[in-house]
Amino acid sequence: MIRVRVRVLIAALLLGAWCCSAQAAITRVPVPSKAAPRDVKRSEKYRRDLPDPPGPGTVPGDYVMLRIADRSIPASEFVNSYFSAWAADRPKEDSLGRVQFMRNMVHKELLAHEAKRLNVPLTFEDRLELREHSARVYSNLLYQRVVVDPIRVDENEVRAAYELFQNEVHLRNILFADRETAEKARRDLVAGRLGWTLAVQRFSLGDKTNDGDLGWQPAGQLGLMFARYTHRLKAGEYSPLIHTRDGWNLFHCLEKRPVTAPRREALESLIRGQLQTAQSNERADALQDTLATQIHLVVDTLNVRWAASKFKAVQSFDMQGTTTMNIDTSLPEISPADTARVLARHRGGQLTFGAFLDAYSHLPALLRPNINEFSSMNGQVIATALEPYTTQLAIERGMDRDPLAVNMVEKKREELMVGHLYEDSVGSHVSITTPELRRYYEANKHKLFTVPMVRFAAITRPTRAGIDSVGDRIRAGESPVALLRADSLAGYVSGSVQERLMNDEGTPYHRMLFEELRPGKFAQIGPDPQGDYLILYLISRDDGRQMSFEESRSWLEESLGNEKAEALLDGLLDRLARRYEVAWRPDLVMRTNFRMAP
Repeated sequence: MIRVRVRVLIAALLLGAWCCSAQAAITRVPVPSKAAPRDVKRSEKYRRDLPDPPGPGTVPGDYVMLRIADRSIPASEFVNSYFSAWAADRPKEDSLGRVQFMRNMVHKELLAHEAKRLNVPLTFEDRLELREHSARVYSNLLYQRVVVDPIRVDENEVRAAYELFQNEVHLRNILFADRETAEKARRDLVAGRLGWTLAVQRFSLGDKTNDGDLGWQPAGQLGLMFARYTHRLKAGEYSPLIHTRDGWNLFHCLEKRPVTAPRREALESLIRGQLQTAQSNERADALQDTLATQIHLVVDTLNVRWAASKFKAVQSFDMQGTTTMNIDTSLPEISPADTARVLARHRGGQLTFGAFLDAYSHLPALLRPNINEFSSMNGQVIATALEPYTTQLAIERGMDRDPLAVNMVEKKREELMVGHLYEDSVGSHVSITTPELRRYYEANKHKLFTVPMVRFAAITRPTRAGIDSVGDRIRAGESPVALLRADSLAGYVSGSVQERLMNDEGTPYHRMLFEELRPGKFAQIGPDPQGDYLILYLISRDDGRQMSFEESRSWLEESLGNEKAEALLDGLLDRLARRYEVAWRPDLVMRTNFRMAP
């Protein structure tokens, strides 16, 4: 199979130059990878335009490495842009990779200058995307300014926290849904009007087994956010209510005992990190409470609990000692009537389950939190309901006028304009005819083969005797597929029949399936860390074949189209390099301080 290595055009031209932070989005336009494009204004001019840095060694962060027209890029921005770029697309950190990245930054600036000169208009969809991007920028910046920036951990806090590691406590816990219920229950518990077991069964959102008993808890295991309150309790005392995004926590100390703590030097990094996390959580909760109070947010706990039951947990399984995440991007199927269920009400309206599903589906799959339990679902519902008001509060506090936000929004506008410039100047001029495709097919025919593939059966048993029995039955001529079918009819899922491509390297037993087994043969494996045994039976093997023209047409169109787009882009960049003055110092890339990158 031909493997068209695609270079990301606008993202590669940006490669983080527009990514001042993780909040900035990037438009990705594919073009093929080939030899590095010719240098922009490749001459000694850049040495005369940009003076040498002061002295040998690492160049200062404020030293200008690039200048394109009126835009100067210092060494610190060059380094930060590199590490803010999409990791899969940025070049290596060696000298060639750094020069290529700098060249991409030059190209990006040339396109940006031209787009602004032409005042490329934005479409309605562009303006909507820009508005959504701006809202995210303002909200994230509000979090940065209100929650992150004020965090300070002084020596007294570290010393006091270290003392908590010198004892551990036997705790039990109740997680309440709301403050009013939690406060009343705590008063009744302290006064003896309410028993702990009844309180757990009646109110707790957490684990109700064993009366919410957490066992003996060292400070480091529980976390300083809780340990600051729990590890100063005496036996029989109740903690104050501790608010988290999951709800309101109440701890009861059953016993307390001293322990020998590690040296303070060994714990200091952990303590400072946990204290910072605790401060961050408290400030974030306070910000959320402020917003919730302002809009009179009320969560319908019954509907939230129902909604949580409709989601599945992200599951993981171990194979050959490797934990693999099984990410299911599907959403629950809900009847039209149930989409109207109200999860939360507030001054401006309400959040229905349908609206929540829509917001949740727009989150990247890898960033979607587990919401199959009440506490996590409750937190996500609150965050979703507060999102528009977070942006409003950010604007009220002037985040839209913050220089960082202004710069990020402008860069997004610039990115959208460059996308249209590329489409108008390059994309719209790429055309491919069938005769061209056929010539391209003949020239690349030697690369066009299907990927080798195997089809195999995997059968598991919990004991060695069980797996030996399966092996004996297969040797006697019984089909592994029939064995699996019989297990399934008996209500026992014991394995599966699978297909795997040779380029799926890194998957379990890849070498065995493609190099060791032959069709009709099997291998017996085990026990694994869970004590299970496995038989892998190779059903068939396809070693690959020549692809026909029609089979490979989509790859041919993409590859040839990318090559034509690359050539047009090179021509456009050459013309722009003659229009805008370019000065850069690729000879200094290895003297930039990548070790100090964020």
